[in-house]
Amino acid sequence: MIKSLKIKNFKSIYNITVKFNPIFNVIIGENNIGKTTLFEAILLWKMCYDGTIKKSKKGFYAQAHNLLFRDMEHIRVYQDMDLFPHNYSKKDAEAEITLEIEYNGISYRLGFRLEKVDSMDDAYYQTKYIDYSEFEKFAEMVNSIPGKNLSNFIMISETRPIANIIAKEPYMYKAQVMDKIAKGKGYEVLRNKIKDNILNVQEHINNVMGKDYQIVEKQKDDKTYISIKVDGKNIFSYGSGFLQLAEIFSSLEYVEPEIYLLLIDEPDSHLHAKLQRRLINELRTLTNSQLLIISHNDRFLKELDEEEILFMTESAKENGIVDHLPAGYKGIVLENLVGDLEDVEKLRNARKLILVEGVGDIDFLDTMCPKYEEYANVSFPMKIVVKMDGIDTLNAKLITYSRALKGIIPTNCKWLLIRDTDCVPCNKKESAGNVDKKNVDTSGAEFKVFFQNGYGIESTFAAEPDKLAKLLCSYYSLENSEDVVENIIMETNAEYFNKVKDVLNVEVHQELEKHYKRQKEARSGKIYDNLQFTDMLKEISATNIQYIMTKPIMDRYLESLHAGIVNNFSNISAVKLDHRTIFTYYYQQISCLDDMFESHKALLQEIYRD
Repeated sequence: MIKSLKIKNFKSIYNITVKFNPIFNVIIGENNIGKTTLFEAILLWKMCYDGTIKKSKKGFYAQAHNLLFRDMEHIRVYQDMDLFPHNYSKKDAEAEITLEIEYNGISYRLGFRLEKVDSMDDAYYQTKYIDYSEFEKFAEMVNSIPGKNLSNFIMISETRPIANIIAKEPYMYKAQVMDKIAKGKGYEVLRNKIKDNILNVQEHINNVMGKDYQIVEKQKDDKTYISIKVDGKNIFSYGSGFLQLAEIFSSLEYVEPEIYLLLIDEPDSHLHAKLQRRLINELRTLTNSQLLIISHNDRFLKELDEEEILFMTESAKENGIVDHLPAGYKGIVLENLVGDLEDVEKLRNARKLILVEGVGDIDFLDTMCPKYEEYANVSFPMKIVVKMDGIDTLNAKLITYSRALKGIIPTNCKWLLIRDTDCVPCNKKESAGNVDKKNVDTSGAEFKVFFQNGYGIESTFAAEPDKLAKLLCSYYSLENSEDVVENIIMETNAEYFNKVKDVLNVEVHQELEKHYKRQKEARSGKIYDNLQFTDMLKEISATNIQYIMTKPIMDRYLESLHAGIVNNFSNISAVKLDHRTIFTYYYQQISCLDDMFESHKALLQEIYRD
């Protein structure tokens, strides 16, 4: 993998080291901060690398070859001095680019120094090795791998947003295609890349688009131009979103080096918001490449983990290092990144800061808050919701947020943390809440912790058998049957109480214990240090079975309820619910406050309490 990139005196960057995640990296930052410059530095390094490989592909020339200025077409330079900081004189024009490559636990720092030629302008750059011995060690390692050489061991290419492709694309040899890819012109050979990997490219695109496109190569007897059809239509006629995906995935499937770094500029630029999450998930499945992505889209960024985000700022450039975001920083960074004056004013005028665990909580509030405002006739315009991405290391995240927000939100802004109960025993909630709040500086403002009435928000449905019976009767179209369905629920609750007490039960007891162990290992504080799984089980009964309902157990619970209803009623055509679809149906059925579960109303009342 590419472990790091070090740049000195290249364009707007004086001295910086960028540390990479082994698989997925997304660069964010303001316009003109230097994000694209990182791409250009990497591509320029690859030009230097390719130019110094001997014809045998087994070693490097003793002297690095010079680069012709006219070959710099993929670097944004009009004159040769544009490659260096604007305030540099010709005699100071010297840049360095080093990639640290790690393979089998050993690092190789391969660096090049580029200098302007004093005697003439816009002719060529003199190129030198920073440390030739590193190149020798690297070549020795590559040559020890059967079938690999310095040319096919490492591949770096770039893909950019494309609005269309050329109408007629000739068949090309692989070397020609690889040359286009290396120069960032993969879109000019899109059909060549697709034709040898049709099924794989088709699968990737379908996974992102949620469609069932059929991609085929037509007229194979015509060896002049390639004809690629998608559902019977020429690929040329498809829109920019489809072509963008085809460009990304065809490049990823076309090459098979040991190390492949793909640079992707704005992969989400032509995609609808709902497809951006799918794109991220699909890119994460790729194991044959390392991705470096530029994005300005907040929807895209919200789907990322902090360890996948590289935040490039002026202070980072001044300090000389760009690293991944620390835990707890993503929400604040995204507010600043997305924030215009209006967003900043929202933070500055916030009356309540609401902290939630994840996407499910956000979806719940986005759907339920408008309904509650309408039916309860309330409003709270100055509330800010921040997603915490789980509660592991929660206290540390809260401390980070309080420090980052200090001086931004008003000192009287109330804090409300909405969290799952998870592995906390019912009789330890208050103590756990105090641990969450420890050392969190809210400038003296109220800070309240609200625990969901269940293991997680989805398990709250199991907390109210009467409400759940009413909801299930509506879902299964059962009239005047709420008592019967509620009895099925009570019997199922008793069944799951017995299962969770049975140490040999895999689907409930052992499933819950597995979740308990994971959470306990990730947390600290005396509540968790001395906590035992039996402490949690002691507080469970058939009447509060919601506190064992992890998502997998909740799915099994709803499946058991489905089986009970099918056994007691005839002509049941509805499919079983799960922890996601029950929310979808529940939201559709709410037409007044009485349709809401009491635990949900209690949460909303707390949110809207001034």
